[in-house]
Amino acid sequence: MNKKSKKEQIMQSAIQIFSQKGFAASKIKDIADRAGIGKGTVYEYFDSKEELFYETISYITDCFAKSFNDLALADSLSIREKVKEMTYHTLVMMKKNKEMVSVIINEISVTLMTGDTGRTGDAGNIGIPFYRRISDLLYNALVEGMSRKEIREVDPALLTEMLLSYLHFLAFRIVCMEENLDLKILSENAIDILWKGIQC
Repeated sequence: MNKKSKKEQIMQSAIQIFSQKGFAASKIKDIADRAGIGKGTVYEYFDSKEELFYETISYITDCFAKSFNDLALADSLSIREKVKEMTYHTLVMMKKNKEMVSVIINEISVTLMTGDTGRTGDAGNIGIPFYRRISDLLYNALVEGMSRKEIREVDPALLTEMLLSYLHFLAFRIVCMEENLDLKILSENAIDILWKGIQC
């Protein structure tokens, strides 16, 4: 196994342990045992638990951002199809990493409330670069849709924030509420309402 594969194996094990125990209760030994390697091997790739936690989050968000980027750049899709697929991929990612997302939200919330940035390194800022990447991709897709005359010309920044807020609520349902939802149907219905509006 090459170094990249070994590092990904450690992060996959870290996702499981952090999800089950939270950041504070998780130990490097637990992660090493789950990965089937020695504790010292983990430290060959990560200097601390904080660094492993941060890189694990980055790993999840980078994988998601790549698929989001591929959709944003897909010339064969209409803007409606792009936004629908972006919504669907977001919900799938949230559901697949539900426990880890809950841990991230909890750790960031504690950091913001207590000001203790030592718990998870730069935990309070974990989501900011990721949010900006996703916001920029969606913004550019909407501007493209306006230039194609697929959607009417409005303030693209405001529309981006509105769509992201809508997406955040749907993601909240996935992460925080025990609901057995068909994500394809949910995505289709959500975007259909947005596209057609609520006016009779």
